[in-house]
Amino acid sequence: MPNKFEAEFLNKVLPLLKTSANVIIPPGDDCAGVKIDGANKILLLASDQIIGNVHYFQNSTPPEKVGAKLLKRNLSDIAAMGGKGLYALVNIANGGCDSDYLYRFMQGINEEAGKYDILIIGGDTGHFVAGSSAQSSSLVASLTIIGEADEQKVACRQNAQDGDLIFITGTVGESLANEHHLNFTPRLQEGQFLTENNFSCCMMDISDGLLLDLKRMCRLSNISAKINLSHLPLRNKELNYKQISCGEDYELLFAVPRERTEILKQTWKSDFAPLTCIGEFIKNNEVEIYDQNNNIITTGDLGYEH
Repeated sequence: MPNKFEAEFLNKVLPLLKTSANVIIPPGDDCAGVKIDGANKILLLASDQIIGNVHYFQNSTPPEKVGAKLLKRNLSDIAAMGGKGLYALVNIANGGCDSDYLYRFMQGINEEAGKYDILIIGGDTGHFVAGSSAQSSSLVASLTIIGEADEQKVACRQNAQDGDLIFITGTVGESLANEHHLNFTPRLQEGQFLTENNFSCCMMDISDGLLLDLKRMCRLSNISAKINLSHLPLRNKELNYKQISCGEDYELLFAVPRERTEILKQTWKSDFAPLTCIGEFIKNNEVEIYDQNNNIITTGDLGYEH
């Protein structure tokens, strides 16, 4: 279920953090961005963790798939900036897994890294005493991804404009039940295509549920959104919109200027994930999401903060 602690915690902590002119993208986006002196590139940095029985089912998920997911969910953050991944560091806190399990876990990370030309360059290991409950995790691992993007074309959550159309890649909903959360493909090619060809400068990945993540984009861009619920590309066509918010979709959510949408559709490559327009951003007095009938969609607990 949604965890309100995360939002409350970040609201208190983020104002404490110092910054500098070299920090092009501060905390609050999919990645942090740091200026590289003498170059037109920025360094992208993101860190995600994976916890048993939170991000995967501990007793039934092969460790190779757990490791692969840890890397891929970080690469999804890089994709949301229109960037390219380069390096990664892995930290493991072991609460009782044997050496064979951990080896297979690292194999999963390493094999997936090879697909995307990512080098694993370091990390750390530690141990903790796992709880006695069957629901307690016996493994907590985090991965820090390092990548790069063009400084002039990097996509950020705060750049949505009035009249921009809202697009998503792929399909959403029931990610845990159908194991999409393990078998997804980070949309790196799609993200780079969108930024390199000036189709979008506002993008994020859908990890906590479409409605909750769209609300976050609206808040940072100080704008509202109107979406057509019947246009949502659902994995299970029988779902209603409230059931798409389990999160873990790892698709791209992005804004496209209206005048660029037709050329986007014409040049979108056949081997990319399917493309769907689900609505538009609108200027309004409140940051809200509306349906096609101008009714407010109450996001409330419709998301998975994990």
